[in-house]
Amino acid sequence: MSYTLRYWLIGVTFLVAQFGSVGFAIIFALMGMEPGESFVYSIVLAFALGAIVMLFLIRNANPLMRADRPRSGVGVTIGLIFLGVLLAIVGQQVAFLIQSALFGVPAGSENTAMLLDMMNSFPIMLLAVVVFGPIMEEILFRQVIFGKLYKHMNFFFAAALSSLAFSVVHMEFSNILVYAGAGFAFAYVYVKSNRIIVPIIAHCLMNAWAAVPILLEYLGYDVLDMMEQMEQTTQLITGWLGLFL
Repeated sequence: MSYTLRYWLIGVTFLVAQFGSVGFAIIFALMGMEPGESFVYSIVLAFALGAIVMLFLIRNANPLMRADRPRSGVGVTIGLIFLGVLLAIVGQQVAFLIQSALFGVPAGSENTAMLLDMMNSFPIMLLAVVVFGPIMEEILFRQVIFGKLYKHMNFFFAAALSSLAFSVVHMEFSNILVYAGAGFAFAYVYVKSNRIIVPIIAHCLMNAWAAVPILLEYLGYDVLDMMEQMEQTTQLITGWLGLFL
């Protein structure tokens, strides 16, 4: 199968996964599920199938023109994964500050807030947000779109255009800089590692980090109590340090 056909099929699969969940929602509703529950389960199922199909389509594929760049070893790969998470989180926070200072855009993301609410009500949504979603997005926006653009232009423009597409899909035009921050981070570690698994895992971990309070609450931990204890501990440490400064 040619690369061009694979890329078209990946794009179609992504769109089907995004909108095909409506069909699953109707089926689940007919089975007696509540509207909210059927909606969430349909998203998880559609994203799971989409991720599986896209992983199948990219097997043995390496779209980076600069294929002479060796793939990173295990140690470097692990390091780049955590670097990608760090760069993405820092990049997003810097973008929030810039948007707030220059354009008066309030910090935060409506899309993220909505997903967190859904995960809080239906923890199974974590699979779509933390696993299947990042797999599909990195394959499409990094391996296909960025990888294709990177064959014909430098890193900055390829990363900028793929990040723009990334933000458009999320329908949050006021937060373009935020999505660009994450997009540049994931594109950077992809190029450095020459392994698509690196930005995929980094993206999964970044989303998991945002969902940590929900995960802890689901596991039975009192999140508010933990936050209060952390605040008290921080104040105690700060007080002790003050004695020696």
